Amino acid sequence: MIERICEKEEYIFSVSVETFTIEQPGIIGRKNEDAILIERDKNNRLIAALVDGATALSDITSVEKNILNGYWASQTAIEGVRKNITSISAKRFLIKANDEVALSSSEIGINVSQLSGDKLATSSGAAVCVVDFEKQRVNMAQLGDVMTIAVDTQGNARQVFKIKKCVEDMDAYNLAKKISKNKGITLKEAFNDIRVAEIMKMGRIKENSDDGRGYGALNGKVEVNKYIMDTEIPLSK
Repeated sequence: MIERICEKEEYIFSVSVETFTIEQPGIIGRKNEDAILIERDKNNRLIAALVDGATALSDITSVEKNILNGYWASQTAIEGVRKNITSISAKRFLIKANDEVALSSSEIGINVSQLSGDKLATSSGAAVCVVDFEKQRVNMAQLGDVMTIAVDTQGNARQVFKIKKCVEDMDAYNLAKKISKNKGITLKEAFNDIRVAEIMKMGRIKENSDDGRGYGALNGKVEVNKYIMDTEIPLSK
């Protein structure tokens, strides 16, 4: 999806959002869990948002199945952005997206404050970019395991925020590879080993932990505020 906005004849600003698969990789029949939005508000600001749904642990491990999954979480979160399209900042958009996940969960009897992260429908990463043409500023916010990249007019790219990688996910993957090799089974089969599942659960439990030392995610927990990174840069012509 590409939107091009020409404010002046000599000035073109473009936003490109891409998804590579219609189905979730490795899970036949499940829709891709990413959600995107590109809209303009009444003040002609351009709002671009991307939400990465987290594949349910039960789909790749022996963990008990949750009521809701990553697809539901990402679609719900992006709806939270759409409903609050007049929000003043990119960070506020992410907070509202998280609020929408909490509210929608409560409507079906799920109190997110009483459950650990591994029991919740989750978007493991999200990013919002707000382009204000009048003020000539770009406000960006990021949460979790997504990457925000800024490209200047000369084609130079830079990573805007540092990503805190989930150590538990990396440990689980390395253990699954070892099990796969030792037992002569596929990597997917190795992920059903209870030892791998427990490691991955620990990573999910740390999502939006109240000590601020875990990992950011859109799962409805109010502690999300501690994990959102945001910045503002000038819009160069």
